[in-house]
Amino acid sequence: MWNEIKDNDDYLFFIELCRSGKIYEFFMDTYGFKSRKLAKKRFMVMMFTSITEPNLLRNKITNRFPSIIKLISCERVNILPALLQRVESYLLIDNIVLPILNDDNNIKLITIHDSIITTIKNKDLIMNKIKDVYMSKFNLLPPLNETFYN
Repeated sequence: MWNEIKDNDDYLFFIELCRSGKIYEFFMDTYGFKSRKLAKKRFMVMMFTSITEPNLLRNKITNRFPSIIKLISCERVNILPALLQRVESYLLIDNIVLPILNDDNNIKLITIHDSIITTIKNKDLIMNKIKDVYMSKFNLLPPLNETFYN
């Protein structure tokens, strides 16, 4: 399936929107969602809803992103959440956290979902490791956010 769509313009545009972190803004601008949070929620509902069930966003994006609709339509929707969780775990735990801790087991960090909490002293090390892993695996730099806690 992927070989059939990987060079399609709509697929490449969708991937570029995802890589740049602008996919939800595109949905807001194009489909009139009032907030990024709502656009993300509608997209997640679409991704995890059976293709046989009606879905407002799927109806809207079918013409703009037919390759994406084709891709998610052929996959078994009920395994998609588990698959995404495994990929996230593989990236975060196996490729980022464990190698950092293997290099220096004195580094203090914890993970929460797709986030890493650490000290300011270790921030650059962890941010660079995340960037290195994403560049080596996907040839992209993910949008990263920093939040400081007292």
